[in-house]
Amino acid sequence: MNARLTQARSAEIRARRRLAAFVGSRIGLVVVVALLVAGVGIGGHIYGRQLARGDTQERDATIIQLRADVQKLDAQLDDGNAKLAALQRAVAGETFEYEGRPVHVTPSPVTPGGPLLMYGGHSVAAARRAGRLGLGFFAEADVDGLVEAYEAGAAETGATPGMCSIPKAGNPTTVFVAEDVDDGWARIGPYMLHDAQMYASWFGGAHPAASRSEATSVEQLRAEEGPYRVVTPDEAVAMIRGGQPLGMQPLCGGLPPDIAWESLRLVERRVLPALG
Repeated sequence: MNARLTQARSAEIRARRRLAAFVGSRIGLVVVVALLVAGVGIGGHIYGRQLARGDTQERDATIIQLRADVQKLDAQLDDGNAKLAALQRAVAGETFEYEGRPVHVTPSPVTPGGPLLMYGGHSVAAARRAGRLGLGFFAEADVDGLVEAYEAGAAETGATPGMCSIPKAGNPTTVFVAEDVDDGWARIGPYMLHDAQMYASWFGGAHPAASRSEATSVEQLRAEEGPYRVVTPDEAVAMIRGGQPLGMQPLCGGLPPDIAWESLRLVERRVLPALG
């Protein structure tokens, strides 16, 4: 088998195995319940949940060593697709049978069809896969051909294309809202720096992720004006009106929940009302 084909197929298999193990577990259904309960509690305004692979360059390098029968790989992919389909039906509140057992997750979702699920990745193959599965696609980087691959994948299976988010390098992907930006950076900055440094170490040298930062201090992270930001409520409103999603990661880097709630409540009280 061609080494590049083996690498691509093995990466897909690994992603499917992780997702299949999650979906097929009791924990997977517990998370579905948590999503639906959260949706009921806040009136259905759950923006989305990303199904991410989390691969690293170092781990990917080992994939080239894998050799397996193509039919076996395809069978495993089919199994992963079936488990993902079960997750989609569970989140939507459907009643169905899975592996001989009846499944119906309650409470019923407030949002028709359930909370939005998105598939994460940065390759053309990942974009096509998301389209085939009828999921939204949340790219890690602006790579040529992602939108076209996503739309082509949806056309293959007759799925309706959903949201396809392609972040540009330097776009804010982790945003906190604070009345006092300096104070926000003082309290939240160390956690964002930890997050940035951990991801930079996992990415390796060639990963094109838009959320990548090379900062080694909070001061450098702030000066970048890149993926990690602390903004005022008015600045958050301006970002959204300008077409920039407010990428909130409330517990980024292990941030204490009480600090995270301060940002979320400002969005609730100051940002959302201003947007009408």
